[in-house]
Amino acid sequence: MSINDQLEIISNVPQKDKLEKYKSLVDEIFTKISNVNQFKSDIQSLFCHITQESVVLSISRQIIQLTIDKLIEYIDEDIDNINKQEIWKIIIENLKIRLVTFEEQASMAYENLSKVLEEEEEWTEAAKVLMEIPLESGYRNTSDDYKIKIYIHIVRLLLEDEDPVTAETYLNRVALLISNTTDPSIQIQYKFSNVRILDYKRQFLPACSKYHELSYEACIDKESRLRCLSQAIICAVLANAGPLRTRLLTTLYKDERVREGQIDKVYTIILEKMYMERVIRKDEVEEFTKTLQPHHLARMSDGNTVLDHAIMEHNILSASKIYKNISFEEIGNLLDISSEQAESIVAKMIEEGRMKGSIDQIDNIIQFSSVEELPVWNDRISDLCFKIEGILTSIQDKYPEWVQENFL
Repeated sequence: MSINDQLEIISNVPQKDKLEKYKSLVDEIFTKISNVNQFKSDIQSLFCHITQESVVLSISRQIIQLTIDKLIEYIDEDIDNINKQEIWKIIIENLKIRLVTFEEQASMAYENLSKVLEEEEEWTEAAKVLMEIPLESGYRNTSDDYKIKIYIHIVRLLLEDEDPVTAETYLNRVALLISNTTDPSIQIQYKFSNVRILDYKRQFLPACSKYHELSYEACIDKESRLRCLSQAIICAVLANAGPLRTRLLTTLYKDERVREGQIDKVYTIILEKMYMERVIRKDEVEEFTKTLQPHHLARMSDGNTVLDHAIMEHNILSASKIYKNISFEEIGNLLDISSEQAESIVAKMIEEGRMKGSIDQIDNIIQFSSVEELPVWNDRISDLCFKIEGILTSIQDKYPEWVQENFL
């Protein structure tokens, strides 16, 4: 007997017997789950029937919920992702006809369809499915924690497809609700989403600060904290050269975890060179490039990447510590760029107050303003003392008795 025939029979049995009859039919449908085409056809017939207004609401909700629960339990074992998508779409299309009535069940179906799309790395499509979940309809009581969870999931999926503009729209919705939650895991997810959007939008200075803050969060594991520290260094390197970045570089360079070698050497090498205001070589840049994400390597209007600009600006600042003046041709040769590029970058840095100096366009010379020696010496002495203290600590840990005899 077909499913449709059985549904017709159930519709004519006494009301008190209908629920059990429907449950038995659902069990029978799931015995055929290995025959995917038949299973999809049966699910279509069941949902087309059970969502009709002629079925008592208390029964239809229970049967829909039962079917969805069974799908979640069995579908991963027996059905491939393409057919999973089709099954969840069948359910959603039937529930949408009376969405207000079946909001909770439809939300579960949307979440599971999104999960399947996410497994296929169809990030934007997965996000669009979550956007369909009725969170603000007013017909059911939806907690702020649930809304935040869905919005943050949408943000994460959109960022996977490098769409920070749409992602920020949904993060702004989270910002209106985040003060209503006391769940630390949700608050951390919000902070992660926020800093990733700053990163994608190339707002590297605030992104660096927030990554560094996250690297000290006790409620996340050590590996994630160190990953945040590495991301903070990347953002500091990519940020525009100037006093603000210098302060961030100082903070990062003096971080104990950096000094103890807890992060990859490729980060510490470039961080140290930037902090010490030394010229960064091409091979060092190439190694660092391997650690970057695609949006860090996006090309700008002049054909150079964000990293190219950051390294050129840094190396020009480094040159300003060595030379009192230099021609555009010489600095171009030094940095492996054209003299026109060098002039354009220097002019912009001086104009924005990120470097002190002047340009003599008649003689094609950059005149660097002198730097006060005392603060520079103070910084160097402070750094030397910091290193000596680290060495003494290491000696004390290894030879405590010798240190006791000779230093204490």
